[in-house]
Amino acid sequence: MTKDRQQQDLLFKPLIGAGIVIVTFSLVCLWIANMALPQEESEGFRIIGYRFLVGGIISIVIGYVSKHYHYLYNYGKYYWNQLPFRRGRKNSSRFSDWYKP
Repeated sequence: MTKDRQQQDLLFKPLIGAGIVIVTFSLVCLWIANMALPQEESEGFRIIGYRFLVGGIISIVIGYVSKHYHYLYNYGKYYWNQLPFRRGRKNSSRFSDWYKP
């Protein structure tokens, strides 16, 4: 394994592991809220479950972004350069206003 690959995996594995544990905990909280407790007492578990579910998904997404950052950056840069930006008037070039006082 190359050094660059090790650097990419440095954050990937812990964030994916933590995200899976957090999502599992949130699913258990949601299951407890829906099945095990009465409706009046389950609201706290439901809120905790949804919050942890969102946090776990964000952790997993950050892990994948940290691993594939260079690919995503170059992909975004390519498509950003493909966008047609208009500069000034219709017949002017992009260098026409450089020498204006």
